Amino acid sequence: MYLNLYGHIFPGGAYKVPQSIFDLLADEGIEIPEDLKYFPYRATFDFECYFKHTSNHSRNTEKLTWQAEHIPLSVSVCSNVPGYTEPKCFVSSGDTSKMIQEFVEYLVKISQESYVLLLDLFADVFRQIEERVNQVGENAEIMEVAAGEDNEQNTEEQMIEEMVGCLMGLNSKEREVSDGEVVGEQVNESEAEKTHPLEKLVEKLELYLIELPVIGFNSDKYDINAAKNPFFSYLVKHEQVKFVIKRNNNHMCLKTQHLKFLDITNYLAPGFSYEQFLKAYECSQTKGYFPYEWVDSLGKLNNPTLPPRETFHSNLSGTDITEDQYRYCERVWNEQNMTTFRDFLVWYNNLDVVPFLEAVQKMSNFWQERNIDMFKDGVSVPGLTMKYLFSNIPGTYFSLFSDKDKDMYYTMKDNNVGGPSIIFNRYHEKGKTSIRKEEMRAKGKESKPCKNVVGYDANALYLWAIMQNMPTGQYTRRLEEDGFKIRWSGKMAIEWLEWEAYQRRIQIRHEYNNAEKRIGARRLPVDGFHAESQTVFQFHGLTVLYFILLGCYWHGHNCQLNEGKEVNEKRDKPMKELLEETKRNSAYITKQGFNLVECWECEWRDMKKRNSALQRFIATHLRRPLDKVKTMTKQSIINAVKNDKLFGCVECDIHVPESLREYFKEMCPIFKNTEIRREDIGEFMKSYAEENNIMPRPRRSLIGSMIGKKIMLATPLLKWYLEHGLEVTHVYQIVEYTPKPCFKPFGDAVSDARRAGDADPSKAIIADTMKLSGIGEF
Repeated sequence: MYLNLYGHIFPGGAYKVPQSIFDLLADEGIEIPEDLKYFPYRATFDFECYFKHTSNHSRNTEKLTWQAEHIPLSVSVCSNVPGYTEPKCFVSSGDTSKMIQEFVEYLVKISQESYVLLLDLFADVFRQIEERVNQVGENAEIMEVAAGEDNEQNTEEQMIEEMVGCLMGLNSKEREVSDGEVVGEQVNESEAEKTHPLEKLVEKLELYLIELPVIGFNSDKYDINAAKNPFFSYLVKHEQVKFVIKRNNNHMCLKTQHLKFLDITNYLAPGFSYEQFLKAYECSQTKGYFPYEWVDSLGKLNNPTLPPRETFHSNLSGTDITEDQYRYCERVWNEQNMTTFRDFLVWYNNLDVVPFLEAVQKMSNFWQERNIDMFKDGVSVPGLTMKYLFSNIPGTYFSLFSDKDKDMYYTMKDNNVGGPSIIFNRYHEKGKTSIRKEEMRAKGKESKPCKNVVGYDANALYLWAIMQNMPTGQYTRRLEEDGFKIRWSGKMAIEWLEWEAYQRRIQIRHEYNNAEKRIGARRLPVDGFHAESQTVFQFHGLTVLYFILLGCYWHGHNCQLNEGKEVNEKRDKPMKELLEETKRNSAYITKQGFNLVECWECEWRDMKKRNSALQRFIATHLRRPLDKVKTMTKQSIINAVKNDKLFGCVECDIHVPESLREYFKEMCPIFKNTEIRREDIGEFMKSYAEENNIMPRPRRSLIGSMIGKKIMLATPLLKWYLEHGLEVTHVYQIVEYTPKPCFKPFGDAVSDARRAGDADPSKAIIADTMKLSGIGEF
């Protein structure tokens, strides 16, 4: 499922990791040296602000009093781009807009220098693309294709847009948007310029090279918001703002033509301080001290001496600097030949950006070892972890719902619930409190004393859970109204493509495990695609195999399946015309210099009947336990769940029988989201709610219940329910998947890294980063 301006889109096929520009180039036979696949340059920045005190702020309310306003005082920048490796500080002269202008213009200069250096490194790549454009131009039947009609997968930013919000226009000023919404330019597809598909790769590569990551620490929450108005005003007027990703009031990512502003805290564990970040990556750090609350105006910058030690006191944190620390500041003042406090500010501001750059490089190296380009592949740890997860499960894919099955998405979404969080007893102490004291007293029995209190960290279950069987492969759906007959799509094509891949010992890309491939200037779709890693004849392109399973009726094949049929009623075309069209497409593929493997549906059906090796392959590699079961009943479905022959989801009515209600009364086992009223929560809580005006209207909440009506349950949970005596009275539908613990290696890697970090302090940073990745996966 994807989200665009107009609602949900259900493309079917399989989820695929968004292709990088280098994946797209490799698709066209242009290989990039491994060392060029990771963006080498970046810049760091840090703002300092002064506190403009106010006693009568216009935004004061009864519950909120403004004490001071944070005004940008200076901003420092440092980069690893040759010629710009020394920190540079821009200090406000009273005009914040001018300081912001100088800051952004300097970053753009760094980006442009980075671009020039990278163009030189990628000169051979651009030459290869130009040669391919000229080569294809000699053979292409159609030399232009409208933007959006090729087979390019979504970029990282487009994926985020689909996941977190709608794509909106950004006009003369920044819009306030909702949590997680992406702000960017609207694209008028009707006005999309027609471009040669290979030339689009040049454009994509240039955009990739010119975009410089600019990293701050806590910048999405503090720095950018402190300079928000002049910052966005300048960017909108002078830079092409592509989009802004906001989470509440935090700017997670801001992308312009030349710059990509990111916050390193989105790649770190919550609460990780700047000092901890530098220490974790063993970066040298020069400690500085600053009298934040003393600097309440720009006039303080003209102070000719270092202010007294007491001015370094912080009312906010209740801390002071020591005499030794103050003497250190005095020594810096003298050694640096400072003449005004402005010099001290520049020194202090520059301190942060240099070691920051070193730490960022080391963190980037960690991800690069895992084939992840940190600041190009994601804007946060969950994004990087997601790519890492899905890039390391070869042969495994997750199906997306097609439009005809879109109701399943809403059904599963509505039935998605959180876990229980119930307080059974607010206080227990060994040897002092009793177990079920009131309950035992009511029964006339003596309660047992508490002998031990055991605590469990439920967070550990997240990593365990992702290591379990996942719902992989093409889904099979059975509905009650159809007598639970099997319904699938694309099964025959999958069988043939997987058989070809198995025989040839290769991995064939198709729409069910990756993305449908389109070829040539015509962007002709094919069923399967496999590209070798080396070029055989550069002029003719790579040695590439294209696999096409031809549905006989769809393609007008003259065979026994179409005997007596002159017209394809679904396509409203004569069968002969469809056959000629198919032949022209085959000729076009070979004309592009590709090898072609074709198989007609009738041939495949016959092969499945006669080829025993093929039959064994389908039975052992592709067939699920219920594939040969034509229809099912409620009882056969229940039996299949109990016997582990059905893995997926079951929509059903289920309840706890009367005989077991006493057993389950402490924790009702069926969790669901539903509306509850005061009358539903017991007499005591009802009185409390009425006294405190809580729940005057019904509220949708997560509850534990004894009954589930038309509830969608995962089969492992349903199996547990059945084993513990719950009863299913009605089944509405089932959705079957292939169970596979595809993420288990990731869970093992996280666990192993954490154990290694405990045993060897030098590996602590890897352990912490892998721990964060483990947290990020959920």
